[in-house]
Amino acid sequence: MEEPDDQEDEYLDAFVALGGNADKEGRIEAKLLIEIIKDDFELTINMQEYLNSVESSDSLDFYQFCVLLDAST
Repeated sequence: MEEPDDQEDEYLDAFVALGGNADKEGRIEAKLLIEIIKDDFELTINMQEYLNSVESSDSLDFYQFCVLLDAST
């Protein structure tokens, strides 16, 4: 089983890759996340539904990003 610290490190790496800051500050654009999910990974997930679950529509902070990833598993 994956350790929580390892999972947070992976989430932080993904957050930074999408434009967030390594100090967990900043925000990532929801539009970019949707494009990656739909275009690059060709997944049919309804990202707007997931974004609504973390009460975000335009951008996500690190906490919202983690909640979003946890909600998808």
